Amino acid sequence: MTEEMNYDVTAQVAPNIDVDEIENDHMFLMGIAQDCSGSMRKYTGDMKQAMINFVESIQGSKQDDEILVSITEFADNVKSSGFQNVADLSTDFQAGGCTAMYDAIIVAAQQLTDYMDQLNNSGVRTRGGLVIFSDGDDNESRYSAKEAADAISALMDREVLVAFVAFGSGAHGIAQNLGVLKPNVLETDASPSELRKIWGILSRSAVSASMSAAAGASQSNFFDFDV
Repeated sequence: MTEEMNYDVTAQVAPNIDVDEIENDHMFLMGIAQDCSGSMRKYTGDMKQAMINFVESIQGSKQDDEILVSITEFADNVKSSGFQNVADLSTDFQAGGCTAMYDAIIVAAQQLTDYMDQLNNSGVRTRGGLVIFSDGDDNESRYSAKEAADAISALMDREVLVAFVAFGSGAHGIAQNLGVLKPNVLETDASPSELRKIWGILSRSAVSASMSAAAGASQSNFFDFDV
């Protein structure tokens, strides 16, 4: 039985692209919960370039008009871009503060399911995925690990892909505690080169997931591409 999510989290959330602007009869929604805490500050330049490459990679694919992306940033607070065409995403990156990861998961999950329902109700076949990116454990959220895990479980009940990128050893093991399935966990070293590879994997995996969704096929492993 699918668990309905109904959380109250104060966050700065931009509007999603208007349904009337979507011309396809199917879409893939990719949410990214992105760690912007102080420990990520030293990667600012590398992160900006990696995000530029991410946008360009999806724009260069045939699935560009079938993918909408929302980036939910978390540090002391949570803010989200709303689901947008990839070309309209900001590639700016600023880091500082603590790590409100659980709150970000709940915000991103709620936003994803709400928009999926809106698109499906308008006649657009919609599938979704949520990728959580962090280099360390939560130390700021209002909500608990269990509540974040419950939100992830509710997404998986709806056949939404949930993946976790652990950027450095400080984040290893977090995904398992949140209930993310092992095939959808990517544990890496914390380095600029790994960061660039991760965002390359995210773009290729988004395109692959979009193709699977369009064909009506399931995809159990988000990370089809090795680092």
